[in-house]
Amino acid sequence: MVAALLAAAVLVWFWRWAAVTLVAVAALAGLFASLVSLAGLAVLAVYGFGCAAYRHVKFDARVWALWGALAATTAFLFLHLMPGIAGLKVIGPVNYGAGADYEKWVSLDKAGAGLLLLALALPISAQALPSAGRAIAALAVAITTPVLVLGAAVAAGALSWDVTFAGFGIWAVFNLFSVCLAEEAFFRGLIQGRLTGWASERGWSPHPAIIISALVFGLAHFPGGVVLVAASAMAGLGYGYVYWLSGRI
Repeated sequence: MVAALLAAAVLVWFWRWAAVTLVAVAALAGLFASLVSLAGLAVLAVYGFGCAAYRHVKFDARVWALWGALAATTAFLFLHLMPGIAGLKVIGPVNYGAGADYEKWVSLDKAGAGLLLLALALPISAQALPSAGRAIAALAVAITTPVLVLGAAVAAGALSWDVTFAGFGIWAVFNLFSVCLAEEAFFRGLIQGRLTGWASERGWSPHPAIIISALVFGLAHFPGGVVLVAASAMAGLGYGYVYWLSGRI
């Protein structure tokens, strides 16, 4: 299951139907491993059809209705509230440096939903390349954002430096495809993309839409406390401008 999801995360950028097929393979592997029930398979299938429909719906009222349904369903999947889908522990518990024991789980509801969203709902392969100026600006914001966010968190006493490279590679791979990719597809691709598109249709500035999506991203981290909400909102603002400038997750 995990291997199929990893391969899908690579292929989704240039061969979306292969990525969708691999998500289906991962779902079937989860079924045979008793990690996914028939009800869970049905949820993912309906979600996939919803993503495909969203890409092709043209009328504004129908777009908003389907967007709301997709956003709500994605949130439920990301929060592991849909029945019939269980996670698979791929790391841990291990202790890196002086921190607490760490575990990493991969779940088809979040990783699979993010991949289906990218492959079927968002036109990632149909967009023109950004101009050189926008690409350079996007790169500058992408580099600056984590530096500023981590610096602010350290200054606020929410984080302390505990640098270790033990296990970093495998952690980075799993975190990138099972968390970052899914969340960027949802918050930047689905939420920000719809809001900025709606603003553009009316000749409005995209900046309020980017700010709103960043605030929603921050509030999604509320269980981690106020500092995490603020840090996530700051990060979401930076990532939002990277997406707006580059047109890419």
